[in-house]
Amino acid sequence: CEENSSDQAIIDRADVGNILNEIEQGELIYKIKDIVRLGKKDGGKIRPLKVVFLSSTDRETVVTNAYKLKGSEHYRVSLCRDLIREDREIEKAIYLRKKQERQNREVEIANRDEVRPENAVEDESAPLPQNTPDQDRNTAVLHPREGGEQSRAK
Repeated sequence: CEENSSDQAIIDRADVGNILNEIEQGELIYKIKDIVRLGKKDGGKIRPLKVVFLSSTDRETVVTNAYKLKGSEHYRVSLCRDLIREDREIEKAIYLRKKQERQNREVEIANRDEVRPENAVEDESAPLPQNTPDQDRNTAVLHPREGGEQSRAK
């Protein structure tokens, strides 16, 4: 199994080199202190690589140039700073909260579209909704005036 892990280390270093070349930072391959696979080996599951650079400046250079992977063959690779467990848990909680908020908005939009079909005609004689006192003070609602102008937010 020792030979297998050394072969994997060579492959991992080559993959990191290819990614660095893709983001036009190929010279940083010589500034890598260590490359380690994270997690337990589990069949076909892809495990992330932890790349330790000699300096934080090199790491920041790689992270800031990661956007260059977008149109490349490595577009599915994401590069980020390594975080301690507590920070990872915080980031995960934020991600899950935002994901839930996004799903709630999508459901709300879908429900609104079901209630009001695209070809429905609005009743122009219906009163326009007014701001309620509990609305956010920074929110402005603009109602169209008869002349086609927009009313000004107070």
